[in-house]
Amino acid sequence: AQIDLDYSGAFRSRYIVRVPVEHDRDIVLSPDYLGDLMSNRRLTVGDLVEFEWEDFSHFIECQVRAQVPTVRQCVLAVRSEPDIPRADAPEGYEIKWNSGAKCHVIFFNDAEIEGGFASYDEALIRAYAVSERNSQAASVRRAAAKAAPSTPRRSRKPAHAN
Repeated sequence: AQIDLDYSGAFRSRYIVRVPVEHDRDIVLSPDYLGDLMSNRRLTVGDLVEFEWEDFSHFIECQVRAQVPTVRQCVLAVRSEPDIPRADAPEGYEIKWNSGAKCHVIFFNDAEIEGGFASYDEALIRAYAVSERNSQAASVRRAAAKAAPSTPRRSRKPAHAN
């Protein structure tokens, strides 16, 4: 039996689609989602399409099973959809996606403290570092307050009245 070895683009191609965070799974997998690519004949049956959300929160690998260029629809079959668990941020911290800036932002008690992170995990690591630093600083302040010698209070009354 002869086995054909595929190299990129010989029998099928692989595409990566960066998906806006606002688009949910059902929208992405609908036949209309890739419909605009039908007119330029880029996608063909058998091609692989990887959907990767901008914030790296989801990943779906699909195979093109059918396409109907006249109505701009593309039927996909999901091949792989790993569950990507997310660890919780430290207490009081929250990590949110900023769609305008296309990055993750760290908040502490609803106040933005730092942004510009490409992934949730990158922001999470920074949030734990900031949390630990702030915890250590608070411990030092508490220790310093306990160690400070108490100074006698001055009396507000004059020593001798004339």
